[in-house]
Amino acid sequence: MLPAQPNQSLIEGVRCLKALSLSGNPLRSIEVSRLLKIEPTRTHRLLKTLAHLGLVHQGGDRKFQAGPALPVLASQSLCNAPIWRTMPEPLQDLQRQVPSCKVELGMCWEGAVSCFYGSEPDRPTSWAMGRMDLRAATRSAIGLVLLSNYSQEKVEAIFIGGPVPGFPCGLPALVKELRAIKSQGYAFLSDSSAESEERCSLAVAQEDKLYAIALTGTILEEEIRNLVQILRHTLELLYSAHRD
Repeated sequence: MLPAQPNQSLIEGVRCLKALSLSGNPLRSIEVSRLLKIEPTRTHRLLKTLAHLGLVHQGGDRKFQAGPALPVLASQSLCNAPIWRTMPEPLQDLQRQVPSCKVELGMCWEGAVSCFYGSEPDRPTSWAMGRMDLRAATRSAIGLVLLSNYSQEKVEAIFIGGPVPGFPCGLPALVKELRAIKSQGYAFLSDSSAESEERCSLAVAQEDKLYAIALTGTILEEEIRNLVQILRHTLELLYSAHRD
């Protein structure tokens, strides 16, 4: 929820960081200004301030790109997060209970999901941690179950005026799907490959809605209820472990 007196400079600075992080190429200040519809002089001041902090880098061509502080800050945040220290054992146990599926844990922000744990059968925990898989939230069971806890206004603010990956009918179809997911308490996606092998993903969100875990593989409809209970139990173990 937006505070009564939001800091607009901070909001616009974060928007600049997001624009540069998503861009495949360095951008000139005027390009960022046009993209975000922020006054050019103000945009330049924001970018220069972010460059001073190392969050943005300005090259010799005067173009801006994400700076070295961003990945360092992200790594510090992740490695010092309580969930990072406590997640291996519960997720390993989940993998043993459902050995045919891939286990993932991820977070959602501004329409994107970052899965920073992605185990597979017969792979060690060291391989699973820190996979850093980035995907559109609307194409991910983890993303959809987390988005279902957003207000409709927040969902609209993220996607209005643009495409909604995975939803050809656009925002109304997404809103309808998110309502159904919130009602049932889990997200279930199904996809058939060219070889006709059904690959499904089933996700449940943690109590505080900060992150979600998912199983991906061949999941039969009659297995969903039992797997949802297993996922919820795993989330309880994760939450209680890093809360203590």
